[in-house]
Amino acid sequence: MLNENMEVVYSELRTDDEGKIEIKHLVPGKYYLKETKTKEGYEINDKLIEVQVDMNEKSTVTITNNQEETQEEFKISKKIGNVKMNKLPVTGM
Repeated sequence: MLNENMEVVYSELRTDDEGKIEIKHLVPGKYYLKETKTKEGYEINDKLIEVQVDMNEKSTVTITNNQEETQEEFKISKKIGNVKMNKLPVTGM
């Protein structure tokens, strides 16, 4: 989390199992969140997220991450049926 002067205020913030984070005891002002990690399969939001903190007010910010596009590889297998295989002679080697 950065303050309005782009100075780091908190650097080790993590969301809980529900994806929520609570930051207490901030002085009123403008702050910015920068996402550095996200759940596997999602894209990191690389924009600064502005948060306005007012005196004795609770601020809530919702951030939505997009899922990464995946290209699935499909393999096609053909089943060959009714093919007669001739046995080869044993050579004795």
